[in-house]
Amino acid sequence: QNPKMVVLGVMIVTALLSMFMSNTATTTVMAPLVVSLFASLNSTNKEGGEYVQDEEICVTDLTESMNEKEKIFLKAALLATAYSASVGGAATLIGTGTNLAFVAVFEGLYPDAPEISFSAWLFFAAPIVLVCLVAIWLWLILMYMRNTKDIRIRLDALKSRYENMGHWTTEQKFILGNIAVTMLLWLTRSSLSDSIQGWGQWFTTGDTSCSCTSGCSVSERPIGDSAVAMGSALTLFFLPTFRYDEQTETTYANWKERMMTWKDCTELSWGVALLLGSGYALATSFTETGLSESMGNFFYNLGELPLFVFILASCLFVSLATEMISNVAMANLILPIAAELAISYCENPLVFMVPVTMACSFAFMMPAATPPNAIVFSFNMIKVSEMVKTGFLLDILCVVLLAGWSYFMLPIFFDLKYDYTPWWAGETEPTCTNIYPTQPTSPSPSPSPSPSP
Repeated sequence: QNPKMVVLGVMIVTALLSMFMSNTATTTVMAPLVVSLFASLNSTNKEGGEYVQDEEICVTDLTESMNEKEKIFLKAALLATAYSASVGGAATLIGTGTNLAFVAVFEGLYPDAPEISFSAWLFFAAPIVLVCLVAIWLWLILMYMRNTKDIRIRLDALKSRYENMGHWTTEQKFILGNIAVTMLLWLTRSSLSDSIQGWGQWFTTGDTSCSCTSGCSVSERPIGDSAVAMGSALTLFFLPTFRYDEQTETTYANWKERMMTWKDCTELSWGVALLLGSGYALATSFTETGLSESMGNFFYNLGELPLFVFILASCLFVSLATEMISNVAMANLILPIAAELAISYCENPLVFMVPVTMACSFAFMMPAATPPNAIVFSFNMIKVSEMVKTGFLLDILCVVLLAGWSYFMLPIFFDLKYDYTPWWAGETEPTCTNIYPTQPTSPSPSPSPSPSP
């Protein structure tokens, strides 16, 4: 019933959900739950003193019946929901559209580069995400919850809903198992070290390339994370639904229906897919027209800065610029430029692309910056000035933490060296003479023995 711990609990749940769901869907689920939680402050019947549950909760009526401390507390909880959804989504490649944009742009620019695995990104991003979540919680306490002794959250609403949910259904257990298996396959697909090989090495896909001089060749690479996701989804088309027979008190499989049908797929948010696709096309046009290279050279000519300072400045610029446009659009615009800028510095493109991608999720000031910000702002509980006041310092703080973490940990998690350009980066500057990792060479065939006389 401690308000500060309630907000921390909301942040933890929101961040965990956002790691494996889109941050938009997570905020859509969690924000109304937060409002209903605060409705329990005023849900007591004056006569009987029992909890009264309404089917719909009007935010305007709710705030009118709350005192000033409770209103401020509700603002903090809604902001915590939005911020934790954005930051938590940055921890995985599937958690937010900016990370998906990074994968598409990186693979499009450098098809010969090693694949960025789900596990590598998670192990790199999870610690900094955790630190940022703690920093956000402490800042919200300082801004909104310094005096919450008079506020006690009644848990009647949540307990009532929890009791009405009943026991786990068989379908829910199967879905949970499906998610757990998918996560396990994602984490174990890529090799963790030379001695611990991932199962993805057992299954390879071939890319065929042909030329007039050398003929056709097939390059093999391990199966990707997308194949795991597709396999997990297709499994649901084959699993039956389950029904409970009250007479025999047993559960049986109904093979006439499936857990997921094509009708369910048609209800997906295909507009989001089109939005992401248009962003990829925009990023490709930046590269094909040479605009990203020109802008990269422009920023490079501004002056020679230490690498850490340039990473920090790039992340800070991206975070503040994202406040004006959506984070997905910003990622598609800036990632090709960041790649060219890294090549100009004779660096691995990941040195700039990874921190810049995460910086797109660290935008806390404006409603238009991220979908979670916009959803929380739509409750008409928070003013723009309040979001700016709360989010400005968080932008700076999280970006500084991100830049420091990236500078020291990128070489460890992504097998790169500073002042070295990878072979798969294509044409580099003439001054870039250090290559790491070097291009793997196939073993030359042993010469055939000469025939005996």
